[in-house]
Amino acid sequence: MFGEVIDTHLLRKKPGERNRAFTRVTVFWAALGQVFRGGSCRAALQEIQQARMEEGLDVLSASTSSYCTAKKERMDEADLKAILVKLGKDLADQDEMLWRGRRIYAVDGTGVALADTHANQEEYPQPSEQKSGCGFPVMQLVVLQDLASGAMLDFVDSPLNVSETSMFCAGALFESLPKDSVMVFDRHYCSYLNIAQMLTLGIHSVSRLHQGRKVDLPKGVNDKVVEWTRPPISRCPDYISREQWQQMPQKLQVRYIRISLQQQGFRPENIIIATTLLDEPADQIAALFLRRWRMEMCFADLKTTLGMDNLMFQSPEMARKMVILYFIAHNLIRWTLMQAASRFKVDLDRLSFKASLDVIHHFKDSIYQHKKPADRKRCWIHLLSLIANDPNPLRPSRSEPRVIKRRMKGFPLLTKPRSVLKASLQPPPDLSIIPLF
Repeated sequence: MFGEVIDTHLLRKKPGERNRAFTRVTVFWAALGQVFRGGSCRAALQEIQQARMEEGLDVLSASTSSYCTAKKERMDEADLKAILVKLGKDLADQDEMLWRGRRIYAVDGTGVALADTHANQEEYPQPSEQKSGCGFPVMQLVVLQDLASGAMLDFVDSPLNVSETSMFCAGALFESLPKDSVMVFDRHYCSYLNIAQMLTLGIHSVSRLHQGRKVDLPKGVNDKVVEWTRPPISRCPDYISREQWQQMPQKLQVRYIRISLQQQGFRPENIIIATTLLDEPADQIAALFLRRWRMEMCFADLKTTLGMDNLMFQSPEMARKMVILYFIAHNLIRWTLMQAASRFKVDLDRLSFKASLDVIHHFKDSIYQHKKPADRKRCWIHLLSLIANDPNPLRPSRSEPRVIKRRMKGFPLLTKPRSVLKASLQPPPDLSIIPLF
């Protein structure tokens, strides 16, 4: 379905590599199919078997060991990252929704639980407040997103004990962005260093003001430009050099905009937005900041709908590769939504990510079976029409409590390593000495 969207030239056979059944391209599409289905290696192997049967090729062994080995050895992390970056750029370039003539981006962090193996614990340790052997390793991600199309453009990963701000600053996520674009983020990234670095590259910022900064905004004044002074060299963070710190501008012009969030059943909440956009209308900037929530919804699509919340892979290398594949799958679904919105003139924000995934599941075999390009195109347009005609209901200011209705089982929580608990159990009776008759 997406063969024309993804550029897989980086995955083709390299010079000197012998012919194999599990080529780089075959393994890539099979692993991507695992992400779409949430399936196992066995399901991916069966998909390969079906494709080989359609092409008149020999049936492979039913063992998944060869496929798993090929997925580990022939999927290169750098190649997958290059595919993700190019796909995200292509989606962002196709989207024509600009905010007042500017491209808008967002950055935020999230965490992914990994399999509890020694290798994963070494590279991505579990949260420090949990006892050893009682938690799961956590990979922390800081992700850059094109806010208009919803495409994930790039990311950096780290252990959970590394500051998100240092990842954002040292990861060079924003260095390739076009000038005069706008970056939207939450208060955690609202620091002098981050805003000054982006401003030197011609990138404006919109964020909620950090809670640690003193607010000088009199009552009744909701829009004011203030001056930030570069902190002394003693407060230079350890993830940049002192020379870089000295090159930052000594003064910054930052605009404060106070807005009131009204929600039925709750008291109004006043928040202050800090931005380097000094001439844009305040109401437009406030609306732009509130669009940041769209990135949280995309994280929910990734972690809940696609199942990236728990990656049960034995090694950190394989976990990183699968994270990239999840981002690629997310971007392909976002691309499908963009195609449906563009062709049938519907609001992109109203289209359902989950409904698109369901339609793709049911139509992929039908599109594959059509050999004529005209038949495939007709089937693809019918797929887009189904997505466009099933929009989400319009629910402005919707709020749902984050609570669980279904009760958990009555088992106790794991408070000691499993090996310790197993050693304390009584051994089961030896059934071999009990006569059956």
